Amino acid sequence: AEWEENPGTPFPPKEVTGFSIGLSTEGTERTSGMIRLDDLALLDSPASAPGDNLTAEIQDALKGVDQKPDDPFAHLRLALAYWDAGQSRLAYVSLAKAADLAGGDAGFFMRAGNRFVEREAWVAAAIMYQRAVLAQAGGEIPANLLDAYHEAVYKAVDRRDVLLYLPFAGIANVDQPMAYIAEGRFHLLRGNNVKAREFLERARQIKPTLPEVTLLDAEISFKEGNQEQARGLLDELMSNPDTPEWIRALADTYLIQNP
Repeated sequence: AEWEENPGTPFPPKEVTGFSIGLSTEGTERTSGMIRLDDLALLDSPASAPGDNLTAEIQDALKGVDQKPDDPFAHLRLALAYWDAGQSRLAYVSLAKAADLAGGDAGFFMRAGNRFVEREAWVAAAIMYQRAVLAQAGGEIPANLLDAYHEAVYKAVDRRDVLLYLPFAGIANVDQPMAYIAEGRFHLLRGNNVKAREFLERARQIKPTLPEVTLLDAEISFKEGNQEQARGLLDELMSNPDTPEWIRALADTYLIQNP
């Protein structure tokens, strides 16, 4: 792997905020190989921003991290400050550090998820709720946590960076039906109705009563031009007293948008 604009030249750490590596096999399947990084210093670069982008909130949060480097809440505060300043990459770096420090503290992950929901940062919220679910240690998952996790996952798939931080395989390790729902909606929002319905049916086979199954079915039906069927599915959700409030709100919005 080389810096293609100038092969053989080390990466300039002050100018590169991230990089990806691709392996082209020209149609030949490869099961082994080697990738070499010349400038490993990039991997240890601190989550800092150029001076001009250091808002007062970021500066305060950085001081907090310096004072309490092992406090997950200090790193969470920094992640939120970066997010509010529009620096999402640095926010995710700080959030990952906070999560590592939090260990199995489900309460921390729930609070962190809630803070990102306030910002409609659905990918980050889903990551935190997913960690909260995993921290239950085999016990019963609280209904409010599962509901929050499902909402965040459902809404996260319309974000461009979702697969960078919230892979479907990770969701599947926690909730397989919801992973299929997420992947189905991911394809729907990118114009592939066939793929969307394929994953919807996979979810339906596992848990047909999941309200997200009905919600996604309605969304797909609208895209397919089946207005009457879609509205019927949404009416079904609206009339069910057990439908989560966030699904009820989306269903109401879709009904208004598609009279």
